[in-house]
Amino acid sequence: MKRLNAHTSISSLLGILLLLGAGLGCKQITDAVREGTSDLESGSSEEYSADPAAGNSDVSVAAITEKTNLYVSKCYNSYSARIVDSYNRYGSWVKDMDAGPTGNERIIYGLYDVNGDGTDCTNAIKEAEGSDPDLPEVESAASEYSDALADVIKQIRRVHDYYDREDYKDDDFELGKRAHPDLIAAFNKFREANDVFGKRVDELEDKAASLQLEAIKDNPERRFETVVIESGLDAKKFKRLIQEKPYDDITVDDLKPLIDEFEGTIQELKKESKGPMAGMYISECEKFLVAAKELMRRKRDGTPFSRIDRLQIDSGAGWMVEGSPDKVIWAYNQMIQRRKFLRF
Repeated sequence: MKRLNAHTSISSLLGILLLLGAGLGCKQITDAVREGTSDLESGSSEEYSADPAAGNSDVSVAAITEKTNLYVSKCYNSYSARIVDSYNRYGSWVKDMDAGPTGNERIIYGLYDVNGDGTDCTNAIKEAEGSDPDLPEVESAASEYSDALADVIKQIRRVHDYYDREDYKDDDFELGKRAHPDLIAAFNKFREANDVFGKRVDELEDKAASLQLEAIKDNPERRFETVVIESGLDAKKFKRLIQEKPYDDITVDDLKPLIDEFEGTIQELKKESKGPMAGMYISECEKFLVAAKELMRRKRDGTPFSRIDRLQIDSGAGWMVEGSPDKVIWAYNQMIQRRKFLRF
């Protein structure tokens, strides 16, 4: 049984950039994003101006962020985690996901329903397509995500009540067996679309964050904002590592430099802290740091996950397991959620 990767809400710097990015925009950004995402993926910043005085630009970082926010708030964060949880719930009792349920399982959990039918996501994507800047590759990924979302919700709804009401006891599991191929196909299609969509939006957010950071980093009056952005970028480096590299291949040498960097950023946050919500954000940063250190210590000491640990991880409760990637990702999401309440 293959478990879908735990979902991480795309967070990057949306909330913070909506507050900080209003004055940043330039023709170079406009040209780059209208040509597609190839420059965004390359990581090169030579073609991008970060001059906050460029007031005659066609598009600003705030405009990019506003468009991205539609994708994130109405689609990715609203649906992706629940779809993944539903798949994992289904896979927790269906022992062979290729063959499907047999009807002889000792425990039958069914699967989780989804809140919403995807219409809000579809409408948000249409709204985003009609706004500047043009982002062909992101918009294409969003469209495929929307199609996959509608299909997987349809397939989940087809059998959710069937399992919830235990109707399989009345038809000798006929519907459960018959619906399985279409259900798994929809889950797999969604997983692929979700991965591509998330990557595209994540890349765009990173570029916007880097441009904003470049624009304000030398302004002493905006030092706190600068360090807040840096904290998000530093934390994401760690989060990406544990998501993209197999757990068994991760080493202490991979983790420690990133932890040290983030710990230094926290010290800067404390030094520059301002505003009533700053302390709460820093507290969440500390929790992320602790979770990251727990993971590093588990790798350093060679501590295996216990049977109970693995059961929690497989059931979607890995955020409760000390030293697990799931707990780090959960702490990251909590940190990002807290950041959106900051005011400067």
